[in-house]
Amino acid sequence: MDTSQPSKLHAILRPPWVNRTLTLVWSARVSMSAGRALAGVIAPLYLAELGFSGLRLGEMFVAIALLSALMSASVGILSDRVGRKPFLIIFPILTSAAAVVFATMHSIPVLFVAAAAGSFGRGSGAGAGAVGPYQPAESALVTEVTPSYWRNAAFGRLQFGSSLGALAGSLLAILAHSSHGASAQSALAAFRLAFLATALVSLIAGVLAVWISEPVRSSRPSRAKGRPRLPVKSRSLLLRLWATNSVNGLAVGMIGPFLTYWFYRRFGAGPEEIGLLYAAVNAVSMSSTLSAAGLARRWGLVKTVAVVRALTAGSHSSHGAGSYVHPCRGRLHA
Repeated sequence: MDTSQPSKLHAILRPPWVNRTLTLVWSARVSMSAGRALAGVIAPLYLAELGFSGLRLGEMFVAIALLSALMSASVGILSDRVGRKPFLIIFPILTSAAAVVFATMHSIPVLFVAAAAGSFGRGSGAGAGAVGPYQPAESALVTEVTPSYWRNAAFGRLQFGSSLGALAGSLLAILAHSSHGASAQSALAAFRLAFLATALVSLIAGVLAVWISEPVRSSRPSRAKGRPRLPVKSRSLLLRLWATNSVNGLAVGMIGPFLTYWFYRRFGAGPEEIGLLYAAVNAVSMSSTLSAAGLARRWGLVKTVAVVRALTAGSHSSHGAGSYVHPCRGRLHA
């Protein structure tokens, strides 16, 4: 018997550069992405059934985007001072609490606040990369605990975990299947179950982060040294990244949060159909995330990002919205 095969498989699944902290971060990302994907399917449908129009959903998503941007910027600054770990614990718990609010309350102002605090509406179930405002802390932690040569591979596996979690979360949307064409009472019960599942998997992400061992950094920003400044060589690159990410974010913001709502209004699709579609999309994307590191080594980071984003833009533009709008279904009432 060839005893080398198990060791080769082990080396692929857990290379020597993978440590306990990376494993916990990846596991938390899988769990958090499952919650995000599930919320990406059920939250817009639930709000539409409560009577939200496209305009009102847009107002909510704008509020969520503004607060998320503010929180992300704050996390990026504060995590350099207080560490990364606290944010990887706090934000999943916030998302879990927001899901519980959605499962138990129906006050519109309360839902607005909960959606903003939980960052519901960041992307959709078909794109699980956006897991919350704590990503600056998560990315910094992965960078700190991974040898420089393997960082692309580490982030590729992190994104693979996102797609895997999103695949699971999209399939969990079937929990809300009875809401499709059912009585108001049955629909409410199905949505509550799905939101409680969102709360559970999000909470697991926060609990996993408790066991993360954050490395002690040799130098931290000090008030005595004045405000820290970016290296001159980094400023031009960061400005270009900010510009491209802003344009990309503009495109994602126009389609991501509304994708579920569009399927519902355009085709009358329910959570089970949309969940299965998103699961298929995430299954396909899983292979590309693992190959990203190899492509980056072969083509370079900039060319790889440019090609992937061009392909993504082409896939979005190939689907026209059409003029038919499915009649709005019955409203839910508490």
